[in-house]
Amino acid sequence: RARILGLNSEGFTQTLKDLFGSAAKAIERLIAENFYRRLDIRFQEREKWTLVDYVEDAKRTVMSGQG
Repeated sequence: RARILGLNSEGFTQTLKDLFGSAAKAIERLIAENFYRRLDIRFQEREKWTLVDYVEDAKRTVMSGQG
């Protein structure tokens, strides 16, 4: 199961939704953009992706050396 910063990823996403409602998606995108920037890799927004998807993509990119 995917984990982000030691938090259950599904729980993290749900908590964002509970706290921020429809703004949760934008918050996840901003977190992902910042994460990619810190890793010095190109960010491309994907409509249906969650923060977990972005983290997994960044992990694959870094591991493959394509950053």
